[in-house]
Amino acid sequence: MMLLYCVLFLGMIDITRDPDYADVYNDLPLDQTGDLDMAEERRFFMNHVDDIIMRMIIFSNSLRMHRNLFLLDSDWSITSIIHLLDDKIDSTGYERLNARLQLHEILLKSHLCKKMSIKKHVFLLKIVAFLVPLFVTMRKRMRIPEIVTRLLPRMSGR
Repeated sequence: MMLLYCVLFLGMIDITRDPDYADVYNDLPLDQTGDLDMAEERRFFMNHVDDIIMRMIIFSNSLRMHRNLFLLDSDWSITSIIHLLDDKIDSTGYERLNARLQLHEILLKSHLCKKMSIKKHVFLLKIVAFLVPLFVTMRKRMRIPEIVTRLLPRMSGR
């Protein structure tokens, strides 16, 4: 069984040992113990794993405003980038790595939010992806309310 490591907020976590992700690999074909091609693919992938980056991108599909309520439809995707020069890898090797990375992207997209704490963090990231452009736009238009003066009484320096 191939191992899938996921960088989540504070470090690397082996998700194969987490009970919430126990069925992640059920849809994949099982590895045969004597399969030399699969062992070679795993070795090739692990040799180049330091040159691979996977990014989670949070974006807004649509945003509507109804009176004072914002209706937000946001989503996330995972992309992968291979940082290898042409002298380190040929085009067939690049295609092998890319095929394996696409499998990892599909697995992460379909199974990452099974754990409630991760689902909560992804939801919070979606809210942040909405709030940052909103606050930048409000600042450009000088429409940021004076929340501090409204909520807190004036303090004297004595």
